[in-house]
Amino acid sequence: MNNTEKMIKMLIDKKLTISTCESFTGGYIANAITNVEGSSKVFYGSFICYNNNFKRDIINIEERVIKKYGVVSAECSEQMALLTFAKTKTDIVLSFTGNTNGELLENKLSNYAFISIKYKENIQTFNISKTNLSRIEFKEFALNFVINELKKIINY
Repeated sequence: MNNTEKMIKMLIDKKLTISTCESFTGGYIANAITNVEGSSKVFYGSFICYNNNFKRDIINIEERVIKKYGVVSAECSEQMALLTFAKTKTDIVLSFTGNTNGELLENKLSNYAFISIKYKENIQTFNISKTNLSRIEFKEFALNFVINELKKIINY
């Protein structure tokens, strides 16, 4: 059983629902979740807000957050999670924003990201970085990182 399968089992066991808001992961997390049989019992859906206009116009990230902190920031990641929760009302929301383009973005190196986990009334945000990974490897790293943190947060 892989990590994503373990996460789905954990969510089913705990009777928790989940949704995601993804930027640098580009749907990778939602894809991993939906590849697991039975995931429809817990997975509500995902927003893939790869473009900044989508973040602003569809997700409704505040323009002041984008201008002051940038889209690769803890503040943007937290807004992504909170605004996704407002639309989905799931028990858990995972959000992912970062840079994997191989160049500096907002003065942040490639493979530099923020991940937020909203569970109940709490939100935790993590900064991850792994410069020696490919884009796909960094997405996989983010997936495994968030699964491990989620286990701790929901005491599984």
